[in-house]
Order: sequence, then structure tokens, then C-alpha cells
Amino acid sequence: MPASRPRVEPTSPTSTASASTEPATCAQLAPIARLAPARDDWTTADRVDLPGFRPVEAYETALANIAPELARRPDPEDVGDVLTWAGMPLATAEIAAVCDRPITDVREELAHIARFEPVGGDGYWAPA
Repeated sequence: MPASRPRVEPTSPTSTASASTEPATCAQLAPIARLAPARDDWTTADRVDLPGFRPVEAYETALANIAPELARRPDPEDVGDVLTWAGMPLATAEIAAVCDRPITDVREELAHIARFEPVGGDGYWAPA
């Protein structure tokens, strides 16, 4: 099957610029082209494609539609639950993403219950 050609949908710069008196940003003035393969089906028997950058909720929705019999794990009670579940050290941002909380709050809570291994600008947390 030949590769499908991208579909380009140009957007007028005036459609994204606001009506305010503030100067327009570069993103508002530049023409926008959205590239996506022109396909109607993103699912096959053994594969699901979610083209482009997608937030985690897009993957959760796709998985729920494909395998509705799977139960979603309940949200963690605290950061310690995330470390126990993972079974390996996790970065502060990973724990904050799972807990859906600000990194600064998560880091403060982790400082009381976990061991920190600095790496680069942040580090990894493991159960104490």
C-alpha cells in the first residue's frame, strides 16, 4: 500500500489573531499548516495509531475504546503510592504527572518519605 500523502489545511493568519489592540505574536501572524496523513482508519487488528503529539488522556480514551474490559487504576492517595507501584526510581516530573499535582508540592512531600539521587537539573526518587 503506498504511503498516504499529508493533508494540509492552511489557516488564515487573521483567523487566529485576536481582536485586541495588543501586538500579535509570531504564532498568530504566521500561516499555519496542519499536517496529518489523510487516512480514515487509524485502527487495525493489531495496531492503533494516534498521530501527532497527544496528551495522556488521548491514550486513556483510545485504550478504553479498544479494551473496555480493562479497569483503570484508581488515582494514587499520595506520592508514596506512586513510588511503591513503580518499583523503580522515578523523576519528580513523572511522579507529579501521575499525581496530577504541581512539581514543587510533590518534591516537598517526597523529601519526607523518599531517597533522592540527583541527576542533571533534577533527579530520581526511590522509597527510603
